[in-house]
Amino acid sequence: MPQERSNVVIVGGGVAGLHALKSLASKLDLLKYNLILITARPYFTHLAGTIRAIVTAEGSLADRIRIPYDELENANSNAYRIVIGKVASLELEPEDEPKEVRGRGRGGSVVLEGSGERISYSVLVLATGRRLSGPLEFPDTFEESDQWVAGWRDKIEKAHHVVLVGGGAAGTEMAGEIKDQWPAKKVTIVHRRNKLLDDTYPSALRERAAESLLARGVSLVLGDCVDSMDIRGDGTILARKKHAIETDLVIPMRGVHPNTQFLTSSLGEQALTKQGYVKVLPTLQLREHARIFAVGDIIDWDEHKQGVKCAGHVSVLASNVVSLLEGKKVKAEYRDSHDTIIISNGKMRGAGYFSYLGGITCGDWLSTSLKSKSLMIVSMRKTLGFS
Repeated sequence: MPQERSNVVIVGGGVAGLHALKSLASKLDLLKYNLILITARPYFTHLAGTIRAIVTAEGSLADRIRIPYDELENANSNAYRIVIGKVASLELEPEDEPKEVRGRGRGGSVVLEGSGERISYSVLVLATGRRLSGPLEFPDTFEESDQWVAGWRDKIEKAHHVVLVGGGAAGTEMAGEIKDQWPAKKVTIVHRRNKLLDDTYPSALRERAAESLLARGVSLVLGDCVDSMDIRGDGTILARKKHAIETDLVIPMRGVHPNTQFLTSSLGEQALTKQGYVKVLPTLQLREHARIFAVGDIIDWDEHKQGVKCAGHVSVLASNVVSLLEGKKVKAEYRDSHDTIIISNGKMRGAGYFSYLGGITCGDWLSTSLKSKSLMIVSMRKTLGFS
């Protein structure tokens, strides 16, 4: 009788999960292994385009950045299977196995919400990404997300003065997109740091991003916080330093969290940091579970959480998954990747930073050529394997 094929399961259909799917589909012997992707939504969301899609319907952007998984090049082949569902928990190998065997044996199972369906795995890859806040927290279905996008567009269009709470990359880009669409609309960013973005980026990038927004009439309230998003009776919100800001729409653009809450009950609190990031070895395996790997934004690694990092993660992952399945020693180790960030300021402006050669900061022309105008939709589809 033919030997039953083992499952290699990826949880998460974002950038990291799709990188992992594409790489493992090319490296695994698919006569021996089933490759399964479990994802909560029936579509992939291209995050670089979500902010503009929230602001404008121009170019049917909301449809172009939400891509059904059946548009993946091998979606209708036998290369892998896609399961739409949310993971409730993991079932691990029995705790009574000897410690030297546990984690190297047969694996475990993923339990889905609602149905309770169990999908067994020999190797599990966690690539669940981070949960966004405010208008970027898209619902799971196409219909719900259509309504969500339309609702936010309507609120932004009707507002006279928009206050964005959070001046990271998302808040900065939102200000630029609003100014592109409504140049005369008042826009204010409140950010807890003394410069836009965070302190790990060079001052040259942060100052260039601020200057570009100030030139368009965006107001910046830096070094201050907003504790309550509720607009008071006098039509203002109160920043922590008693700074009252008149507004009729407050948009939260902060509070990104790793999407790992389901892991606590299964793996124990020791597997996660206090912030919810997954503790991994340089091999990207979990410390106590050799057959579970993690990649993407959820790993506890001292680097910026950027989609461009995923290729480096997955290169290590794919090599180690193959070695593990073949009974060989897992050797590949992840090292830090270069930083690359481009902050769009509407379609024709922006600022960028590349950590190569000691660090290079760029302005409007290169930012527009690489991202601001196109939002990298075509290159994203090719990189992640969409037809």
